[in-house]
Amino acid sequence: MEEVNPGALTKRALRNKREVREDYSRVLTDIESGLRHLHSLGLVHNDLNPSNIMVADDKAIIIDVGSCRKIGESLQGVGRTYEWYDGKIQQSLPENDLDALEELRIWLGLSAQEFQFDV
Repeated sequence: MEEVNPGALTKRALRNKREVREDYSRVLTDIESGLRHLHSLGLVHNDLNPSNIMVADDKAIIIDVGSCRKIGESLQGVGRTYEWYDGKIQQSLPENDLDALEELRIWLGLSAQEFQFDV
């Protein structure tokens, strides 16, 4: 039987960590690139988490843009993933995505110093 959503980052993380550790660096680079693109358009994802990252053909893609808002917009009433955002933050800012990217690095067990996102 074929896996449902086989490219989800969550499923990749559950596999042998040694087997996919090198893969994580590429995944994070792709996510960073996607965030740069969104931010250059004046948008913030606001719900970056493992469930919202798909991997196909060794390329990571950010999905679920339902929480995406223009920079500076209110996040009042915007649905976000529990435990992947700071509830005190109520404004759409690029820092929201950068904080989530850092959480992804920690979740994947990678050093924060490996990547640097220029704001």
